[in-house]
Amino acid sequence: MSKIDPEVKAEIIEHMNDDHPDAVLAYVHHFAGLRDAENAQIIDVSATSMLIERDHGDGAEPNKDNLVEVALSEPISDIKDAERVMVTMFFEAKAALSPQEP
Repeated sequence: MSKIDPEVKAEIIEHMNDDHPDAVLAYVHHFAGLRDAENAQIIDVSATSMLIERDHGDGAEPNKDNLVEVALSEPISDIKDAERVMVTMFFEAKAALSPQEP
């Protein structure tokens, strides 16, 4: 299994947290089934998963109970892979979380 270069990992984390917090929260809501999370940020990324810290909005200090691992839909090894996989996952989550038409 390929490892992600530390600089690439840092770029993915910073970009997702700064530019796409809605996507990160959608991952937690849909893929982890934690609909009560109010905020979320990626704290680590591997070739196969994201470690996300969620916030329930209750003012509690971050702790290991606030961490959730979300599997990536397929392994990533670089920025292009990450973009493709994470965008696909966001649209999947968004579609699943949207109210269904009658």
